[in-house]
Amino acid sequence: MAAKPERPAPRPRVLVVDDEKNIRATLALCLESADCLVTAVASSAEALEAVERQNFEIAFLDLRLADESGMYLLPKLLAARPELAVVVMTAYATIETAVEAMRRGARDYLPKPF
Repeated sequence: MAAKPERPAPRPRVLVVDDEKNIRATLALCLESADCLVTAVASSAEALEAVERQNFEIAFLDLRLADESGMYLLPKLLAARPELAVVVMTAYATIETAVEAMRRGARDYLPKPF
């Protein structure tokens, strides 16, 4: 009796939210090279549309977006997808913003550059 071939593990779906094109592209490239399915968006509106259309396992969210603070977007993303693991990233890291991001539901907090 032949063994059943193993199914490959599903590829993680990752959302990248950053208004800086170079950061979006670089992070997407790194994640895709790790076999992730990446959706990269530049605004809070695009991020909310993306989470309404599909499930993501993780989101990398910039703290400072052109149209809205990532801190305000964070609870909206979690309201739409409570199981979403959100990692807040910022070039303006402070202890206060790290604590506030975690209080609002972020799973982790990364200072840029990383």
